[in-house]
Amino acid sequence: MKVMFLFIVMFGSLMFVLIRNTSPKTRTKEVELLDKIKRVRRERHSYVKSVGFEMKQDPTFQRLVNRELYLRRLLLNRTPAPLSEKEFENRTHMQDAIDRLEELTKPFS
Repeated sequence: MKVMFLFIVMFGSLMFVLIRNTSPKTRTKEVELLDKIKRVRRERHSYVKSVGFEMKQDPTFQRLVNRELYLRRLLLNRTPAPLSEKEFENRTHMQDAIDRLEELTKPFS
């Protein structure tokens, strides 16, 4: 009787751990970084919309651009070497976005 009870408890706790770890609520770092990038990008766009135009010398605008640039580089460095054509396109798109953001951080001349 005790052995059966212990078996049920052990099996139940094992199933709980397995279900909890494979839950759709668990998010990878890449997904979290993508969400942060989206949030910062939306914030940057709404700031530009409220001001009416991009000002490269504006500290708030520069802070938002630098934050997005940092997150995109972090995501690009976390991603392993591309394996498929789609992953290669995503990686190229990310590098293009980084290049465009770097253009915004260059000093105004």
